Amino acid sequence: MQSEIEPVAAPSDIALQVLSMPDMLHIIFFLSTVDANHAATYVCRLWRAVALKYFWRVVSNPQYLLNALCPLMSDHKSFKRPPIASDWTSFKPIAEAVRYIVCSSEWPISQAIVSELERSIFIPKPPFSRLEGFVWKMEYLPEIIETRALHSMLLPRSLSRLSLHRIPTTISDIDIGYTLKQVGQDIADFALNLTHLTITHLLMPDSGRIILVEADIEALLSCLPTLIKVQLSPCFLTRKVNQALSSLPKLQYIGPCVADAGGCDVFHSSDVSSTLELYAFPELREPAFVALTSLAICMPIELITALLRNTTFPAQQLIRLSARSTGSYANSTGATDSAIPNESLAHFFRAFTTRCQHVTDLFLALDSPVLPPNGDAQSIDAHTLACIAGAVQLKKLVIRDSRPLLDISEDDLIHAVRGMRDLHTLWLVPDPLWPSLTSPPTPTYTMRTAGKLLRVLPQLSSLGLYFDLRHIFTPQGNDKLPRRLAEIFCGTSPCPRTVFMVEVYEHVGVSGCLMPSTLSSWKEFGFVSMVPEHTTVVKKITDDWLAALKSTYESEQETEGTEHHEAQGLRTPQLEDTTASSQSQGVRCMQQ
Repeated sequence: MQSEIEPVAAPSDIALQVLSMPDMLHIIFFLSTVDANHAATYVCRLWRAVALKYFWRVVSNPQYLLNALCPLMSDHKSFKRPPIASDWTSFKPIAEAVRYIVCSSEWPISQAIVSELERSIFIPKPPFSRLEGFVWKMEYLPEIIETRALHSMLLPRSLSRLSLHRIPTTISDIDIGYTLKQVGQDIADFALNLTHLTITHLLMPDSGRIILVEADIEALLSCLPTLIKVQLSPCFLTRKVNQALSSLPKLQYIGPCVADAGGCDVFHSSDVSSTLELYAFPELREPAFVALTSLAICMPIELITALLRNTTFPAQQLIRLSARSTGSYANSTGATDSAIPNESLAHFFRAFTTRCQHVTDLFLALDSPVLPPNGDAQSIDAHTLACIAGAVQLKKLVIRDSRPLLDISEDDLIHAVRGMRDLHTLWLVPDPLWPSLTSPPTPTYTMRTAGKLLRVLPQLSSLGLYFDLRHIFTPQGNDKLPRRLAEIFCGTSPCPRTVFMVEVYEHVGVSGCLMPSTLSSWKEFGFVSMVPEHTTVVKKITDDWLAALKSTYESEQETEGTEHHEAQGLRTPQLEDTTASSQSQGVRCMQQ
């Protein structure tokens, strides 16, 4: 389930312009008949209604919104005069049209403005009675007087979605003016019908501050029984927070949020504290998670397995599971180690297959905040992956591993997933830190592997493997496949050869325009970037793909020209003029 992204507002200065009457209309009204004026007035009312709905639905700059109520000073920190009754009368349609407001430190609402609105007898409290979503990109610690009053305006009973992004690491310190605990009290006091809550951090807090924030989030959750969806920075998915979440009667979705726009809903490496003891599941009391269908968990792999096997936990009602393993228990004392043994992973797969029979989307991140020394980590082998072969209901299977490559042959891989007939997304990809750009590990799979997977998985449309792009695959007989792959991921593979694109199109059957990497999917599945960011690497990939386009085009033109020459006795046309066109097509392909 892709997390929802807040709508993007149109430029508010344009909104102000469309809501004012152009000078030409004044002339038309003056010269027209009464009937024409009535008709024009009706049209203007309709236009105003459309303009209100479109331009003011989402407000990304609250200062423009306030300026539409009453003119602001040039510094936008105060009104030129206090708002009066006529101001509210003309502003009321705008206030009723607003559905989302985004506040940030870039466009702050000053204490003077908030105080003026609070004192005004003409402005109802709250003024935005139909507000559905409020996004606060904090980044700074406002004064308590300003913030409490601000919340009284921006947290009405109609509010269903609230996002607190980039909260400072010091937000729960007791010596500051306005703590997260006080923010939570405001939310509980004003937003009584909140269903969606998102909290993310600006910088990774240390373990001591995580404990303080953990306590505040726990208190906040206990005051919001109406919550349906909760997204938190992974470092906040701790034992106490999970305990509070377990008692929410309507909660359906628990997910990580690692981007302040809410666009990434999976884990990535280095997103949790190095104090791994914080990440464990509490003792569950019945009833627990009575409505939960989508879960994100963050803890050692053995504890994830134990949770799935716990009869108090409703694993059978899950449809989506996103698991971030923080390591493995090294000994009976509860200490954790970065290396994850295949035995522990096999136990997880067995528990998942037995208990999570309705889960269609599985994302498993085998990352660790501390990478093990070279040679200490195992690779996923065929015996381990075979333990998930019984999960035939899966539609999306993504395993991202910061350990070495999969130690699974092509035949064993196909055997493990053969029964998943509804699988449309299969990513089994390592994300290791290569020691250099010139010596990545040798891949196991080729384009032939992709072709075989397409044959046994009729719904497959997205594939991610660590490919050997140096292998030339020449199809034989009926090897060609229908064009139904929408995307292919090879971002961690060595740079592609010039003929790679031709192979993908001809032998794997990709529909549409294909790039050597799909950035949207990288973000979705938690990859921060492709091969280590380097200008020469990006240029190498671009040049190779443009060369492949040119080579393919010239080859086709030569073939067509030869056939035409044989049939008509004419010369094959020259191709110099088409080279630039081929390259421009390649540039557009890369841009898309």
